[in-house]
Amino acid sequence: MRVALLYGQKYYLRNIVTALETLTERGHELVVALPDGKRGSVRLPRILEGNPRVTTALYPSRRDDGLERSVALLRAVRNAVRYELPPLRDAYANRRRAYRKLLAAFSAPAADALPSLELSNGDLSTLIAGLADLEELVPPSAPLVQFIREQNLDAVVCLGRVNFNGGESDIAKAARAAGVPSGLIVYSWDNLSSKALVHVHPDRVFVWNDRQVDEAVELHGIPRETVIATGAARFDPFFELGPSAPRAELLDRLGLDRRERTVLYLGSSGFVTKREPEFVERWVGSVRASDRRELRDANILVRPHPGTLDEPAWVGWSPVGPRVAMPTPHRRPQDLYDQLFVADAVVALNTSAELEAAIVGRPVLTIELGDLAPGQEGSSHFRYLLAAQGGFVEAARSLDKHIGQLERAIADDPLAEQRGRFIERFVRPRGLDQPVGAVLADEIEALAGIAEMAL
Repeated sequence: MRVALLYGQKYYLRNIVTALETLTERGHELVVALPDGKRGSVRLPRILEGNPRVTTALYPSRRDDGLERSVALLRAVRNAVRYELPPLRDAYANRRRAYRKLLAAFSAPAADALPSLELSNGDLSTLIAGLADLEELVPPSAPLVQFIREQNLDAVVCLGRVNFNGGESDIAKAARAAGVPSGLIVYSWDNLSSKALVHVHPDRVFVWNDRQVDEAVELHGIPRETVIATGAARFDPFFELGPSAPRAELLDRLGLDRRERTVLYLGSSGFVTKREPEFVERWVGSVRASDRRELRDANILVRPHPGTLDEPAWVGWSPVGPRVAMPTPHRRPQDLYDQLFVADAVVALNTSAELEAAIVGRPVLTIELGDLAPGQEGSSHFRYLLAAQGGFVEAARSLDKHIGQLERAIADDPLAEQRGRFIERFVRPRGLDQPVGAVLADEIEALAGIAEMAL
């Protein structure tokens, strides 16, 4: 079997490296390709370097028929209109971003106030259907069709985040024209509810869990029978990790007190909030004012999101006070694992690292901040992890209530069983002991078999 894996950003591959390794171990050939608009060449994960079954390429990312701008405008309108329907209308941060992208497609200046179409749900559905018909009239990208044909493939798989201006739909449309089965691996848990529309449906969509299956069907109109919940291959290596040293030694390295409890604050991306250090200072002050000595004197470990270190709010900021540390947030999974391991509880606004915290078995809490963190309550996926919605994250609307929850969490961890059930359901729905890489490899093999069944 010969499969092309097309993806948009160099760091994407680490999310499915266990699946790629499994495919090559089974004797399959992989063509790993970035869009030709990216600088440099394809950089393979270390475990695949030098593998004779893996070749790299650059695939054509631009059309040659002059329709580039028209297609971009059509899809920008579709991306914005989807946020007018009831399931996504309250996701105001995501909705605002969709309209910013739409205005940018028209080369218009950004607007503070969101426009309103003021259409009934029936009229919106008619508009959405008409826009979908226009998409069907858009021809595939001829250079991309030629690339796929020249590779002599059994399947084309796109790994994407369903970003605005992403290439997932062009890849699916070109693969269809070339007569090659296509699949989309959805990169992360929030991509189907917080970003763009899947404008062109591939033959298979691979998602983490049943909630994303429902999202694909209800928010994107993808036929349910073509959406496969495999689990999240990105966590396979994390499940295999353990602490790199005893807890006391790890705390010593951080300059923290090995005799005290430890609370880890996990920073969120800049989309969630641009003012996170401002909140962290208030939060640290509330922790230090706790009536419980175990919390009042606890170590506090602040880990900014690795993607925010150049954000103005974080540049030059550092926490103050005894038993407070802020190590540089390297992307190495082992660093994150060690920091979670030493923690008795974890606090975050809205970040995927909350899932790693649950895998390590740590209680997770959040504070709903409203306008201070628009990418929190203003994103649909924020609610997926909340304990009140069947998840494992305890939420509070005030620091006083949060501190009470945090005191209980470090003493009793009341949501331990619920957290374990959620992680299995959300991250490894085929079973906690079943690595997802092998499951995803099985499904890609099945995708390649679609062409054989059609003969």
